Amino acid sequence: MLPAKQTAEDMMHDWDRGSTGVMDHGRPGQPMAWRERYPRHGNGRGQRRGMSGPVSHEHRGGSGIPSRANIFGHPIHPTLIPYPLTYLTSVLATDIAYRRTRDPFWARASGLLLKAGLATGVVAGAVGAVDYAGVKRVRRHPEGHLHAFGNVAALALSAWSLKRRNGSHEVQPRDTALSATVALLLGVTALAGAELIYRHKVAPIGREDPDED
Repeated sequence: MLPAKQTAEDMMHDWDRGSTGVMDHGRPGQPMAWRERYPRHGNGRGQRRGMSGPVSHEHRGGSGIPSRANIFGHPIHPTLIPYPLTYLTSVLATDIAYRRTRDPFWARASGLLLKAGLATGVVAGAVGAVDYAGVKRVRRHPEGHLHAFGNVAALALSAWSLKRRNGSHEVQPRDTALSATVALLLGVTALAGAELIYRHKVAPIGREDPDED
């Protein structure tokens, strides 16, 4: 155990000397090397070492970049994106339901889902474009480009799918293939968006990274 009167300042001073008054349980009577047992994180220059090597400044806690499009600090884009994501991926399910049952209800449902997904997707995309243009960190990482242009491609394919159907009460095999492509593409772009938020700390609620332009 540590001596009762040893303060945090004393411990750090001992760390700088290379050892403390703590006894190493493996070697009775020998002081434990503090650096070997508890290496200090950080080199004083904005980086620290993780289990897999150096960790950049932006991966430290509190080094996020708030969304440029927000309401009282709360980002808007992550709030909107679940709507088009849900609508457009659900088209695949209703297309498959039609192919199995031949019930026109499912064909009409696919058309309505496409319209709802396109409408909400345009709104979510416009808000996301504000962050893409205004946050340098988004453009610095490949996930940012994948998320932005992948979602644009998904909307374009969905618009083409809706035009092909043209109010028909049938779902052709090519329509189902388009729906599957859109669902797969949206899964990839959703993963890229999660990487931007959770790994690269884009659009958190909190203090902005002072080192970010």
